[in-house]
Amino acid sequence: WVEVIAEAARTLWIASYATWPGDEVNNAIELALNNSVQVNIIVERPEDNTGLTNTGLNWFTETVRSTAQFFAWPKEERPTNESNHCPSMHAKCVIADKRVAFVTSANLTEAAMERNIEVGIVLRGGPQPGRLVERFESMVTSGDLTQFRP
Repeated sequence: WVEVIAEAARTLWIASYATWPGDEVNNAIELALNNSVQVNIIVERPEDNTGLTNTGLNWFTETVRSTAQFFAWPKEERPTNESNHCPSMHAKCVIADKRVAFVTSANLTEAAMERNIEVGIVLRGGPQPGRLVERFESMVTSGDLTQFRP
């Protein structure tokens, strides 16, 4: 997470189901913001998913919460099945400048980074990092992802 965040020079996209960032992540995001990087953070919110009982949005620093752009997948935009089950925003990745992506099973939490067994892959170059960003951007354009202020 932190290594890819540090590589961003223009844009940064972060997506995580659970968000309980620690100091290291907050410091990396604040440094990116201080370097005029446009930071976009996609999160899951309890009001959109009743299976998520709490969120760590308040674990982001005030600088991150007030400067980064936050997006969520509103409940009303989610498809449901015949049993009325609501899907989750379960993506976990970070993409720097459409050129480097870290796609992982790890949520943006201290537990995932320090204690859990997680796997992930870093993609450098090629079309995949840009395609991930294009997918998120198209979701914003279509209204599937909406901006909010935590």
